Amino acid sequence: MIRHIVMWKLKDENKVENLKVMKEKLESLKKVIPSILELEVGINFENSKENSTIFDIVLNTTFKDKNALIDYKMNSFHIKVDNFIKQIIIKRAVIDFEI
Repeated sequence: MIRHIVMWKLKDENKVENLKVMKEKLESLKKVIPSILELEVGINFENSKENSTIFDIVLNTTFKDKNALIDYKMNSFHIKVDNFIKQIIIKRAVIDFEI
């Protein structure tokens, strides 16, 4: 199995609303992309201005194998959500690993 974790830091403009919308959009992927086995989205409650590297939101997903992850990344629903996310973020970190 494959674990796919992505963290984002959002732009300050409309951050609270964008976090809410982003979480809803990410969670909706589970209903429309069959290759997703598990999906969790969390919004960071630590909002310290002292540490500019703190991420605002995380996606934690599980897939059967690498091909399922590729299917997810190429899915039109994922691409649509990804295009929205790219407009509201300033930083992204991702890790994929076998479990």
